[in-house]
Amino acid sequence: MHILEKNERKIVLLQAELPITNSPNSLISPLSIFPSLNLQLSYLSFPQSNFPSLNLQLSNLMNILLLGSGGREHAMAKKLAQSPLCVHLFIAPGNAGTSSCGTNVDLPLNNFNAIKQFVLEHQVEMVVVGPEAPLVEGIVDFFAADVQCKNVLVVGPSKEAAQLEGSKDYAKAFMQRHDIPTAQYRTFTRNTLEEGL
Repeated sequence: MHILEKNERKIVLLQAELPITNSPNSLISPLSIFPSLNLQLSYLSFPQSNFPSLNLQLSNLMNILLLGSGGREHAMAKKLAQSPLCVHLFIAPGNAGTSSCGTNVDLPLNNFNAIKQFVLEHQVEMVVVGPEAPLVEGIVDFFAADVQCKNVLVVGPSKEAAQLEGSKDYAKAFMQRHDIPTAQYRTFTRNTLEEGL
């Protein structure tokens, strides 16, 4: 772990498995790894011990909205709140634990228009989606198609990709179609129920 100080804020960067060469001239831009992120800092450089000298340019501290109310979201909220790039963390709807990490807000997860309105009113720049339901219902696609919110980074898969988790039938058919090893299966409907008994 490398800890650097810039403008009286601690910047903590964790070592990750990235395709870094040992060449001293190697340069990695966070935008090449996460092209949709536009993060902020003037410049950081690393010692050339285990890493080549890296110059990272980051911009924009951000307000973040985390969707969900379970233990998983509590863990995510705790880590998001520790980021030096997080100005304010909102959790919708959150739980008793997440209230120690940010501000719990009463937003229905299936009402994308209400979430959009909150994002615009509070200048949220990143939405992290914890639960499966809003992903399966297409929240990522909703934000991408909206003119006012298309530049908001939404962390989560598209509606179609979310079907891999949301529908076992879709996931199994996908794995068979792409020759991904999986246990045999058959799908039955109300009309073919007798065949499955």
